[in-house]
Amino acid sequence: MQRRAPLTSSDPAPGQKSRCFFGLRRLWWTAYLAWNLRGQSSYPFRPLASVRSDQARRVRRMAIHAWRYVPWYREAMQRSGLTPADFCTAEDLARLPILERRHLASDPERLVARSVAPERREWFRTGGSTGTSVQVAHDPAALLQFTAFYERLRAIIGRCVGRRFGYREAALASSASTASRIGRICRHLTWQPRSAGILRAYVDLTGDPAASLAALTEFQPDAMFGTGSAFGQLLSYAQAAGKSFPLPKAIAYTSDELPAAARRYILEQARVPVFGWYGSVECLSIAFECEEHRGLHVNIDHCPLRIVDDAGRTLPAGETGNVVISNLVTQASVLLNYRIGDLAALLPDPCPCGRSLPLLSFLPGREDDLIILPSGTPVHPQTARAIVETRREVWEFQLVQDAPTHFRVLLVAAPDCDHVALARAIAGDFTSSFGTEVTAAVEFVDAIDRTASGKHRAVLSLVRQEKPPSADSG
Repeated sequence: MQRRAPLTSSDPAPGQKSRCFFGLRRLWWTAYLAWNLRGQSSYPFRPLASVRSDQARRVRRMAIHAWRYVPWYREAMQRSGLTPADFCTAEDLARLPILERRHLASDPERLVARSVAPERREWFRTGGSTGTSVQVAHDPAALLQFTAFYERLRAIIGRCVGRRFGYREAALASSASTASRIGRICRHLTWQPRSAGILRAYVDLTGDPAASLAALTEFQPDAMFGTGSAFGQLLSYAQAAGKSFPLPKAIAYTSDELPAAARRYILEQARVPVFGWYGSVECLSIAFECEEHRGLHVNIDHCPLRIVDDAGRTLPAGETGNVVISNLVTQASVLLNYRIGDLAALLPDPCPCGRSLPLLSFLPGREDDLIILPSGTPVHPQTARAIVETRREVWEFQLVQDAPTHFRVLLVAAPDCDHVALARAIAGDFTSSFGTEVTAAVEFVDAIDRTASGKHRAVLSLVRQEKPPSADSG
């Protein structure tokens, strides 16, 4: 048996070795993040042909990865007589069966690549606000790439603030939110020099709103980032309590919509620019809003997107339908041709900002938010939203359809509004819009309940419509 030589004074102790390994790993991931950050702020202005070339390269690589390591896609390709060689462009991804949320919810492990070791999988769960909660695993490389892609929006915010680095940003998010978790993971993996970075404060909105508002006031951020409903919640509290809201120079929101009353106040009265970031647990970087505010620029280089009808047929530009995405970044949970559950339309005209990335309409609602009338006819949720969100005395709301003939309307209203008159007007508009057999019970509340990640749904339908099977589902 070979004996191990005794440690000398020049040999690192076992603890020192592990610290050395951890330091080298952080150095590697820091370099990886820096490499992916290169050119992100100017990437959306690249010629479309260059963007599509990057997209095609990612499609080919992900098709090979899915075939080799992901059981669900290997079986789907074999059933359809396909091989990785059949996937050369993003348009070829439509040859795959549409991956529905129920597939992901029922067996998420079958969509995880066997090549990604369990200890390299970071699992995230959606809040289940669409009725189906799903789990998705991201690998560290993907999380750092998505962090780099956010630079496309951060460059716009930096111009509003007046400098790219060194400004103060407040993140309005619960500690359980996806954004908070990603921030912790990235800080663990990489070194982020304070002098070259952004001074960031995390404000957890799941606690006392007075404490959250006080923390923001003390921090005095140059920019704010959070869920749309988080801004609505804090603004409505500040107005009800007669307190001032510390206004930044720019606001970015994600995950759910910014309430109409909050958007009106921020844009029209405070005159603070607002930018949307479209991402989800399934793909953290899908699209972003630019200075023109015409829609959302789709990051097609790493998330090609198409709009389909209920049967899975691709719709032309300008028609609203179901959003189907393909995540070409994450190698843990592979999601290609995935119906994400949002409704939107691809816009036919280019944006005057000069970016080549195509435009997606602002998202009017979730697929499962469709209202089902007593006749069984589905109605777009914006029809119901418009009854409530255009009223200036309404600060925040939630519409819950618990039966085809009945809605509950939860309102956070201005203190000086006439509750009786407002309730009567809203109930009357519901009857006018949906028929005499449809009633609406208005309830005035202090706050709208949120999920653990701090989100809330503006329209929640507990009535489900049977959908026809997709034309290409398997």
